[in-house]
Amino acid sequence: MHFEVNLQIATIIFFAGLLIGYVWGRHDGKQEGFSLGFAHAPLEMRRQVLIKGICLTCGRRLSPDEVDQGK
Repeated sequence: MHFEVNLQIATIIFFAGLLIGYVWGRHDGKQEGFSLGFAHAPLEMRRQVLIKGICLTCGRRLSPDEVDQGK
């Protein structure tokens, strides 16, 4: 009887630890993902502008000279 109660408590503590670790890791992963996304977004926007030749924010077409300068 006493062993079964200790086993139940240990199981509850184990799963609570797993849940806390999951939540903590998910939170840290989201923060890291956002910071990497903010660092990568301007570079990706510039790459898309140079590939398409059209500004993604204002829609202005780039002249061939402006596109060549970016390469």
